[in-house]
Amino acid sequence: MKSNYHYLKAENLEFCRSHTNIADDAFVRVFSQKDANTMDWHRDKKERHVTVLYCEKESNWKFQHDDKLPFLIEQNSTFSIKKEEYHRIICGTGVIVLYIKEIV
Repeated sequence: MKSNYHYLKAENLEFCRSHTNIADDAFVRVFSQKDANTMDWHRDKKERHVTVLYCEKESNWKFQHDDKLPFLIEQNSTFSIKKEEYHRIICGTGVIVLYIKEIV
C-alpha cells in the first residue's frame, strides 16, 4: 500500500503541476488530474498545515492519513500532516490548489 520511497522526491517535484515558494517555510502547490499516476503514499520531513485555496465543487479530491479513511477535500478547508506520517492525495477531477505551511 505504501510507497517504497522513504521521502517523496521533492527536489524534482514530479508529483505536482506547479510549485511556488511563498516563504522559506510556505509554498503553494497545484495538482491536476493529469498528475494522478505520480501521487503515492509518502511522508514529509516536517509537520505541515494545509489550506485548500481552490477546489471545484464535486471534484472528488480526497486526502488520506495512514490507517485512516480518506476524507473529501473542500475549498477553504484546512488539515494538518504530522512529521514522518504516511499520507496521500487521492486524485479527483480538475485542479486543486494548496497552501502548505511547514512547522519547524
